[in-house]
Amino acid sequence: MKKLIYVAGFFTVIIFNSCSGVVGDFGKIFKIKDSIEKVYPEANVQINITNGIFINISLINSDLNQKSDDEKIDAVNKISKIVKFYNKDKNMQGRLNFVKQKNYFIWKQSQSYGFDLNLSRDTLN
Repeated sequence: MKKLIYVAGFFTVIIFNSCSGVVGDFGKIFKIKDSIEKVYPEANVQINITNGIFINISLINSDLNQKSDDEKIDAVNKISKIVKFYNKDKNMQGRLNFVKQKNYFIWKQSQSYGFDLNLSRDTLN
């Protein structure tokens, strides 16, 4: 019986330890999303973080889809600064996607293109 309690305790510690990084990622996601929505309130912002080192940000049906490439690159730079502010990880990589989506009766059509976020620490200014 003691052995069973030790094994259960061991697995509980492992599970909680692995979840601690997920909670930190959720905190980053919410802060980044709120900041982006303040700058671009018309955009439907979706964010996910993969393996704690790659952030994928999608602006769905944003007014930026109709803008010029220069304006999109300006948005990439602004969002990159927001991500850098909330994330201090030097190894973080990212991508900003501009997505056009249309919902039909039983399917969803989407078209997207994206830009890499320059998240290296030496370009923080």
